[in-house]
Amino acid sequence: LRTTFIMPSEAERALQLPALADFSAPTPGSAQSAVSDTALGGLATLLLDTRVDDQPVKLIHFLAAQRDDEVPSLTRRLAEEFATHRGLRTLLVDLCSPTPYPVPASSVEIKGGLAVTRTPVPQLWAAANLEQSPLLNVRLPLADGARMRDELKQAFECVVICSVAQGTFVVTDRLNQLADGNVLMVRAESTRKPSALHMRDSVIENGGVLLG
Repeated sequence: LRTTFIMPSEAERALQLPALADFSAPTPGSAQSAVSDTALGGLATLLLDTRVDDQPVKLIHFLAAQRDDEVPSLTRRLAEEFATHRGLRTLLVDLCSPTPYPVPASSVEIKGGLAVTRTPVPQLWAAANLEQSPLLNVRLPLADGARMRDELKQAFECVVICSVAQGTFVVTDRLNQLADGNVLMVRAESTRKPSALHMRDSVIENGGVLLG
């Protein structure tokens, strides 16, 4: 019995959430890069147009069921889309990969409880020295986390975070709750239905907002 998803509609039905973007090529001869660029631009517009309690979604948390190189790659490209094509001061926080966004040796400053530095891309910053970031400290009280989140949203017009739901991770649970919106990352023929349902339920149990 198949336990993974093949079509976006299958994930929509199982999770009872809308599919925000589809990065698969619709036909065998389609150019994957063109499909991805179109889907990425559409996703960026959709997120910028979304309102939660009449407020814009500025801090977006992308959650994957397991480590997957495509997840940080996608969120990097989305952050670059916000910064380059939309002209927004954007922060990328990559908690998925052992080698986060490559940045030149430059000064690091603390903003909203995160150590951040400029990237070569105009208008784009990236989290650096994650172990030195108070917001990612497992001992941080939620009230302090909420204060730091508000500081982040004052410093940046858009914050893109990606993390993994594998195991029990206090920081991921906190981000579920602090984010303006959470997006579940589902890979066709890879993400198992029980794992996807666990991701969805963990966000709900932590009082988070699910976008899709």
